[in-house]
Amino acid sequence: MNTSAINLHTKITGIVFWGLALIGIIACVVLMQIVEPVVTERYNKHFYEASVRSEFLLQTNPDLSSERLRAELDFVRKDTGVDAFEISSGMDIIVIGKIHPEAGSRSILIQYANNEASPENHELVVVMYQPSAADTLANIRKNVIMGMAALFFLFGMVLQKILRRMLTNPYARMIKIASGFIDNPDGRFDDSRGDEFGFLASFINKALDDLVAKQHELESALTRAVDSERALFAEKEHAEVTLSSIADAVVTTDENGEIAYVNPVSEALLGCDLASIRGKRLSDVVDLFSEETDLLVDDSCIECIRTNSIVRDQGTQRLVRRDGTYLEVQTSAAPLRDGIGEVIGAVLVLHDVHEAHVLARQLSYQASHDPLTNLINRREFENQIHDVLESSTMRGIGCALCYLDLDQFKIVNDTCGHIAGDELLRQLTHQLSTIIRDTDTLARLGGDEFGVLLRGCSTADATRIADSMCQLVKEFRFAWEDKSFDIGVSIGLVPLHETTMDMVGALSAADVACYAAKDHGRGRVYVYESNDMELERRRGELVWATQISDALQEDRFRLYFQPIVPLSSRDTLSSHCEILLRGVDKNGKIIPPGAFLPAAERYKLMPAIDRWVINTLFLHYGDDIRNRHAKARFSGTGKHTGPISVNLSGASINEAGFLDFIRKKIEKFNIPPAALCFEITETVAVANLVEASEFIHDLKRIGCSFALDDFGSGMSSFSYLKNLDVDYLKIDGSYVKDLVHDPIDRAMVEAVNQIGHAMGIATIAEYVEDEAIFGALSAMGVDYAQGYGIARPAPIDGLFAKDRSQTIEVLA
Repeated sequence: MNTSAINLHTKITGIVFWGLALIGIIACVVLMQIVEPVVTERYNKHFYEASVRSEFLLQTNPDLSSERLRAELDFVRKDTGVDAFEISSGMDIIVIGKIHPEAGSRSILIQYANNEASPENHELVVVMYQPSAADTLANIRKNVIMGMAALFFLFGMVLQKILRRMLTNPYARMIKIASGFIDNPDGRFDDSRGDEFGFLASFINKALDDLVAKQHELESALTRAVDSERALFAEKEHAEVTLSSIADAVVTTDENGEIAYVNPVSEALLGCDLASIRGKRLSDVVDLFSEETDLLVDDSCIECIRTNSIVRDQGTQRLVRRDGTYLEVQTSAAPLRDGIGEVIGAVLVLHDVHEAHVLARQLSYQASHDPLTNLINRREFENQIHDVLESSTMRGIGCALCYLDLDQFKIVNDTCGHIAGDELLRQLTHQLSTIIRDTDTLARLGGDEFGVLLRGCSTADATRIADSMCQLVKEFRFAWEDKSFDIGVSIGLVPLHETTMDMVGALSAADVACYAAKDHGRGRVYVYESNDMELERRRGELVWATQISDALQEDRFRLYFQPIVPLSSRDTLSSHCEILLRGVDKNGKIIPPGAFLPAAERYKLMPAIDRWVINTLFLHYGDDIRNRHAKARFSGTGKHTGPISVNLSGASINEAGFLDFIRKKIEKFNIPPAALCFEITETVAVANLVEASEFIHDLKRIGCSFALDDFGSGMSSFSYLKNLDVDYLKIDGSYVKDLVHDPIDRAMVEAVNQIGHAMGIATIAEYVEDEAIFGALSAMGVDYAQGYGIARPAPIDGLFAKDRSQTIEVLA
């Protein structure tokens, strides 16, 4: 049995025993209190009764030897409860009953007369023996106690059995079940009893069921809590790893804006560790200044906590550490909220943009400065001109713009190479910087062109400064290795006091004035005036340069052609043709080439135009060119169709990569090289004799032919023809148009024709405007003629439409 059950049984037995003992003692005391007076009274009564009755018997019958007297006294003894009578008369003594040594006694004296005749009285001493009252009470007490003990013992045993059955055993079973509940949580108490234990068992079973359910819920909650704790720990670890790995600085604060956590990036950014700044506000650690206003910026954490909103878009800020070092950052702060939405702090993210800022400054510098000379470039120079023109203060005090173009720079480049040219530009930059004032701006506009913006300067002072720059460059001698060069500069000067002039107009006017300075002898200053007609013409060319760029982007050029026919016959099947160019304005009006080609040549746009012509011709008319070239083998005449002539500028011939461009286009569009003839002018060929000779040689090697245009216009010498492997000489039209009436022109045409034939070169006469000229040329033996007298220029579609119809006729 379980120890708890034994202890309970012992306790209950002890309680019952001592309870009954106490009750017995109390009962005995109470009983003795009742019995003792009764016993004492009875004791006295018995003595009294015995003494009276014995006295009566003895007085009536004093004969002690009488058996009758003895019997009657014995009866009295027994009836009154006396143990013994001891009667003595003189020497006679009789004893009735048994005298106990411990018995109490009482004596009485009886006097009697022996006979009536004798008046003398006799005496009898009667001693009555009976247990003492104390002994009697003691015996009674003993008997009572023993009886009560036996009674209560029996009662206790019965009660113990009853308690064991009704209390101890059920309790022991409950203890046993309860003791095994840990190992067997499904165990339950016996609730089938109808007594209190059944009720208690039912109550406890329900409580256990609830407890088990709660335990399961608790275990489930504990499991979830453990999982949550693990997840939270993992998330915390992940967050810490993330915050440690993140490139931005992260700072968290409490609700008072005091720092609670910073990640490692923050420690590096702020220049201090977490232990030294925990509990401080960010403003106690670093200062943040606005990059735009240079004013101290409020603590973003305090602001977002106060407004309970995200604080961002404060622009770039300069973070200044306590050691004085600084860097640029961008910040954003957001409030941290608990489960009920109460703000408990803030998180601040500082994005380090220092490197980006430095890079941006570098890029800004690079975008606004020339890398060779470290001067500002054209873009920044234009911005400063615009700012000056927009500033009423500057207009009031006067400013001037100088456009500088070096005069002999190309010679240095061609003679000593680009490295020498770069060094020349650097040295000249240093020299020019010594003349201009601190308020002025010197810029490199590109190539060998510079710009100077003179602020707060009258026209007279600006002219003086420009003359000083001219003189400085004139006196400057550039030495490279064993060579020495004199350099000059042409300067166009534009006063910026005219309120109607904008930046583009000012630069255009300065550019035009600079070219005017070159045209007037170089090495001088030309001051722009708004009523100068020559400058207006040049400004018109500048406007055309802009329009040409727009036309190239918008594809607003058109190809025309003009036939070149043999003078021996007007056989159109074997005729040449020259591809001509026309512009189209934004209203669709055709623009003649004389209006825009001078500007294109001056502003170096001819290579782009030549590329457009070749690409458009091959792209849209490649099939027609191939068919035109192949017609002779179908016609049966044995005559080949003449080539299509394409004009090339001197700038294109000198441009690196232009030759490869032509070759690649011929290959890409599968154009027969023999179907092409390229024309260059005599002036271009003579000015670039080496380049022109190599260019002609390379294209003739793949099958193209060449024509020397405007031949005779220079007339410097015929000897260079030996170095130019051309197929056609196009006699300059200024001699052809008047040869019928001017003998000198006629002689010139004859001379060119004879020289060409002597060298095996076919001749082509331009400007053939009537039959008289045509006949004179035919009589001279000129091979081909071209001009309005033969055919006017027409859209190129007309050429190939005619070729197509002729091809169909031949094939038929």
